[in-house]
Amino acid sequence: MAPRIAFDDPAWLGSPLTIGIEHALGGARAWLAADLSSAPSGRAVLGVTSYLGSGPRLTVVPYGPLAGAIGVPGAGHGSLVATLPAAAALAGRPLFLQWLVEDAGGPAGYSASEAVEMRLTD
Repeated sequence: MAPRIAFDDPAWLGSPLTIGIEHALGGARAWLAADLSSAPSGRAVLGVTSYLGSGPRLTVVPYGPLAGAIGVPGAGHGSLVATLPAAAALAGRPLFLQWLVEDAGGPAGYSASEAVEMRLTD
């Protein structure tokens, strides 16, 4: 079972945004990656496919351990809250998000959620 991303939509500039993860490995370390650009065809990163760009705006936030029964596949969950900047120049821009999870059962020891795209709204 692959981790799944969950989030508030729309993403209002200047407001908190909650980005969750579910169906991951319980107790695992995780990282949330965010970028303003994407890699539509994907690229291999730590044995999983990343659909985020790798430009200067790529941000990776460590998180963990995930809640849920330790070592149980699919039991891990958690969420981060971030306040989006109130920058009018970002209005209408896409924001791409994807979780990466340390997972011995995944390729090269990691698993990843699907990537999602949301529009930043003012």
